[in-house]
Amino acid sequence: MLRIVAEPTAAAMAYDGVDLSTDQALAVYDLGAGTFDVSLLIASDGVVEVVAINGDTTLGGDDFDERIVSYLIDYIRQTNQVDLSRDLSARVRLKEAAEKAKIALSGIETVNIYVPFLYSNAGAVCHLDFELTRTQFAEMTADLVKKTIEYCRAAQKDAGNGWRTYVDSFELLLVGLSTKIPHVRQAVQDLFDVEPRRGIDPDEAVALGVAIQAGVISHSVNNVLLLDVAPKTLGIEGEGGVMIPIIERNTTIPTQKSETLSTMRDIQTSVIIHILQGESGHAHENVSLGKLLVVGVSPAPRGIPQIEVTFNIDQNGTLEVTATDKATRGTTRKTIHYKHPAESNAALDEDHEIDKLNLPIVLPKKDEATNS
Repeated sequence: MLRIVAEPTAAAMAYDGVDLSTDQALAVYDLGAGTFDVSLLIASDGVVEVVAINGDTTLGGDDFDERIVSYLIDYIRQTNQVDLSRDLSARVRLKEAAEKAKIALSGIETVNIYVPFLYSNAGAVCHLDFELTRTQFAEMTADLVKKTIEYCRAAQKDAGNGWRTYVDSFELLLVGLSTKIPHVRQAVQDLFDVEPRRGIDPDEAVALGVAIQAGVISHSVNNVLLLDVAPKTLGIEGEGGVMIPIIERNTTIPTQKSETLSTMRDIQTSVIIHILQGESGHAHENVSLGKLLVVGVSPAPRGIPQIEVTFNIDQNGTLEVTATDKATRGTTRKTIHYKHPAESNAALDEDHEIDKLNLPIVLPKKDEATNS
């Protein structure tokens, strides 16, 4: 593997007619099957810089399918007094029918959902025969679309007004099969006040963009440089269960930043660095990426030892955390693919073993903080 490219950034490279050598702003709205991402980028002289990203790893096209399934189950319950909500076999068949209906409604106003031999009622085998309209589908999924728009607004707020103002043009790019849904497209178009660029299948944009990036790496495609950002704030747990940010979200990567910490107990020779990802000020509300056990700390009164913790993110989004005792220069390090927190059972087992030591976490020495 030579390079990891964020999906929205790859998609921006794939759209025919998007000239990355000119000064322009791009918004990439990526609604896939299971996740949603929005990225705001600026392209200038072949450099593509991600200025803000946001999204939801639990929201996607599958949720739209489930809304249709729930609607059909309610319809059957009301018309035939049969509850299929816990019938796994029926739900699987309804899910397949719902996905086909969703796709069909992107091109027609009404679709017939027919599922034969779906259930039994009073000894009789029953079929589902239901007409679903595009309007009904839009109404039952309106809150899902609204949620994606809220993420877009949050990304715009993070990017600031200048990201779109001081450029020659603006492009809106749609990625993912679910962006073919008419009321999704309309909502995004209304938000950014521009017609989405066409010319490529949204479901193929990422793959084509990755192929172009491969050309960049092999030098068969020239004059394009990608600058990605950290999607979420990265930090550590501090005294009282607080989150101590070290690398803020939307920081351009690669990057390296440090924070000087200390001990919470007198003559404490070991500490635990609890690495977190998220935006909450409370450690337990963020995602745990792992724990780093630092041993051999110089014995001294509470708050005296100085332990420099450095977060280093490379261009692929791989995080290396190092902890160095400034007195002994002893260093401990841990590598984390933070975009995939549960990277291995071995890493999780290691964290459980560290927990058994029952050591205190570190105490921030804010006056000693450093950044590089």
